[in-house]
Amino acid sequence: MTRSRGRTVDIHAHVFTSACHELVAGLMEPEYEPFSYFTSAETKEYQARHVAEIAPMMTDPAVRVADMDKMGIDIQAISVAPPQFYYWTDVELGRRLARMQNENLASMVHGYPDRFVGLATVPLQDVSSAVAEL
Repeated sequence: MTRSRGRTVDIHAHVFTSACHELVAGLMEPEYEPFSYFTSAETKEYQARHVAEIAPMMTDPAVRVADMDKMGIDIQAISVAPPQFYYWTDVELGRRLARMQNENLASMVHGYPDRFVGLATVPLQDVSSAVAEL
């Protein structure tokens, strides 16, 4: 009996929504992001290089799909990258950012429905906003 390979699913794949970054430019305080706040200069330098390398895969679905094909990944569950959680923003901006990110995820899923499953985000700084976004 021959076994089929089945589907390969990556359940941990992040997406970056560039338009959100523009809305928070100048608002971020270093202590809002413990990962970078408590890290060394060497690690910060590495992270900057790494993010530059992976940015096309985090922002361009066609580039991501090509990379998935190279790795033999059939489906990815895509979600917001942790630096874009923005839980430190005020409630109104948090709602707007979560909606923008979810619309970006939905757009990627719509464009490649057989390749992506979206895992939405919610603005956790406000319970009623989080429930409404759900």
